[in-house]
Amino acid sequence: MRSFESAARLQNCARAAAELHLTPAISHQFRALESWLDCVLFARGARRVVLTDAGRRLLEAITRAMRRGGAAAIHLAVRRANHKARRLYQTAGFAPIPRLVLSKRLGRSARGAA
Repeated sequence: MRSFESAARLQNCARAAAELHLTPAISHQFRALESWLDCVLFARGARRVVLTDAGRRLLEAITRAMRRGGAAAIHLAVRRANHKARRLYQTAGFAPIPRLVLSKRLGRSARGAA
């Protein structure tokens, strides 16, 4: 997905490969993708590629997916950070006492004090 998006944005397979630190053979991946989808995604020129209508539709779908994926990745990172902080808190001996246990203990001590 990233290589397709990059090639479409840069209009050049070699630049897209360099940007993503891949070999220039990504153009072969695009041909395989076109074969698999049974449509032409790029109109190829001497040193440039231009998206066809099918390529534009695929780019729009990929862009939406990458945005959602980015939001999902941020959400997961926040959850992971919260989980790590909670584990650190518990490991340090500051584990929160569940309400049920706390209420039972408070109830006993209140009855014992009366």
